[in-house]
Amino acid sequence: MTRGKMEGERPGFGAGDAGRAGWAGQAERHPFKGVAAVLVIALGCGACPVAGAEDAPTLSAEQKELNRASLEMAWSTVNERFWDPEFRGVDWPAALEKHMAWLDRASTMEEARGVMNTMIDLLGVSHMAIIPPSFPDEGLNDSMNGGAPAPEEGTQVEPGCSYERGSSFVLGHLPPVSVTFESRGIDDDIGYIRFDCFMDPIFLMTRFNAAMESFMGRDGIVIDLRGNTGGVGAMVMGMAGWFALEKGSSMGTIITREARLELILNPRPSAFGGSLAILVDSLTVSSAEFMAAGLQELGRARIFGGRTMGMALQSEVIILPNGDRFQCATGNYISPLGRLIEGRGVIPDVEISVTDGDLTAGGDGTLEAAAAWIRSAGNVNRQ
Repeated sequence: MTRGKMEGERPGFGAGDAGRAGWAGQAERHPFKGVAAVLVIALGCGACPVAGAEDAPTLSAEQKELNRASLEMAWSTVNERFWDPEFRGVDWPAALEKHMAWLDRASTMEEARGVMNTMIDLLGVSHMAIIPPSFPDEGLNDSMNGGAPAPEEGTQVEPGCSYERGSSFVLGHLPPVSVTFESRGIDDDIGYIRFDCFMDPIFLMTRFNAAMESFMGRDGIVIDLRGNTGGVGAMVMGMAGWFALEKGSSMGTIITREARLELILNPRPSAFGGSLAILVDSLTVSSAEFMAAGLQELGRARIFGGRTMGMALQSEVIILPNGDRFQCATGNYISPLGRLIEGRGVIPDVEISVTDGDLTAGGDGTLEAAAAWIRSAGNVNRQ
């Protein structure tokens, strides 16, 4: 949603103003916010003005100048790097003049960020946010993990099951994350893999590849992307190569201001030919959506669960003069069949609603449905 009716508004001032950051156009559908969607989801409305802002310190003249330089840098980055040269119909030159005037009236940092976020919110897409220096630098993905219950720390893990947490990993100007990885056999015929974000390539790819090697010869594999908060898009290609049966298959296209990047798969010499089920939900984001949409539309995977968040953009993060970080969307993902995933999400082949009762009972109907499908396909193949 493009916020076009703004004449006379004074955004970001006072506790009652929403001042919504980043992806406000999708806030009506999702109660969370978008290289890393893990960052934007965790932000929520953390970058927005909040009640009690009137008690915040008053900006000094120096801070106001830094904020002006920051607004101009954020505007210039969008002007040069945002993938759509038409800015989704927004009069982008006029946006700078209007919001600079509003910024001059801001007396606190909360109000200033409210103005900056209101400007970038005009574009109405994910992966756009002003991130304050006070934003937590640890555990960004800790509370976002969906999927099947993970073993508690220190518990005995069944033979053949791997459950590991990587060390703190930093990419560019993003805060640190620690990847959690799990693999196990559901039974002798089905393998299961789950990880919470596409980050820390050495840690994650080493374990993903080892798990795939151990599952060769099984009827099928379940990849659990529920709660996966995205990350490094290139890692999708390395993983999807395990399931590519034909050379030259495309996982889709990334459209930037400068070019169109075709995501061409290179099959592994020992590609997995069995059934593939991918589990998703409303917290499956960004690179995880690339993987689910690409393999689904190639006819290589069956998707189970709930519709994904629809935050499927490439982005970069820069440091602004005032010390804030700015995440800017620089590429739009188009699926193999030409579909936009941004704002729409990946629609599962088998939609399964999860209720509070299901969670309380400790069951996992989505995983059970995926395993049943793989067993059914395996039985047919063995006949």
